[in-house]
Amino acid sequence: MSDHFNGSENGNTFDAVYDYQVVSATSTSYLVNITATEGPAVTHYTDFVLKNGTAAWVYFNGANYTGLDAFAIYLASMAPYIIGNMFGEAGLYSQLVNSSQVHETGSSILMLGPTQVNATDYEANSLPVSQATCNGSVYFTRLSLQVGNVTGESLQLLTGLNLAGTITNGGVTESLDISLHITSVTKTS
Repeated sequence: MSDHFNGSENGNTFDAVYDYQVVSATSTSYLVNITATEGPAVTHYTDFVLKNGTAAWVYFNGANYTGLDAFAIYLASMAPYIIGNMFGEAGLYSQLVNSSQVHETGSSILMLGPTQVNATDYEANSLPVSQATCNGSVYFTRLSLQVGNVTGESLQLLTGLNLAGTITNGGVTESLDISLHITSVTKTS
């Protein structure tokens, strides 16, 4: 899967493409090669992750890391997935749809690389949008989401996100301006 991820957080801008290739999957683990391209810089990671979310080891910048070092590098390599989880099916998306703060604006069939995705677009009913979260709140001045289902699969995938505003978590407020678009998905058996 390839993600195009750009925007700014607290004044720091980013524009990156993350390409994920699953090398192997077992009943307990994944081995994933990741190439992150940000401007002229290209970074390669190999993550060996247990299905419970533990980063067993990460190969990065010519060295193998374990423990807390592996976890920190794993978080960097998985930034688009973390954003997807925060705002996707199990995160803020379901809270907003269930609170009737967003409405469906249309649907389409997309080809994301070789894979067909049935996508639905959502926008805020009115701005700004405020929503309480587990440890804080969000306040958006721009909000649109696109959620898709890979043909034949039931899991919803956050395929597009365009937002600006603030997130307060544990008393710390961060300003966000994010655009995330999945550009390619490869369905494996």
